[in-house]
Amino acid sequence: WWQRSRVTKVLKAGVPTRATVESIRQSPLAPLSKQVGLSIAGTDRTVRLAYWPSRNGPVARGDSVEVLAAEGSPVLLPLKSYQ
Repeated sequence: WWQRSRVTKVLKAGVPTRATVESIRQSPLAPLSKQVGLSIAGTDRTVRLAYWPSRNGPVARGDSVEVLAAEGSPVLLPLKSYQ
């Protein structure tokens, strides 16, 4: 319930922004997704984790991707998943 409310907040109040891919791992919890470490340009460069579904296409370290981010929330959502 708590995680769902965090995601809902980002969907309602999130702003599209650019993030840089810092790391990529295969997720054991979501076998068809990659666990991607993302940092938003212009902030304190904190790496936040997001899941990148395989249907969004390949992603590589150093790529710039569009994400939804809300002020004060550690959750980042790949914009391509919600279009």
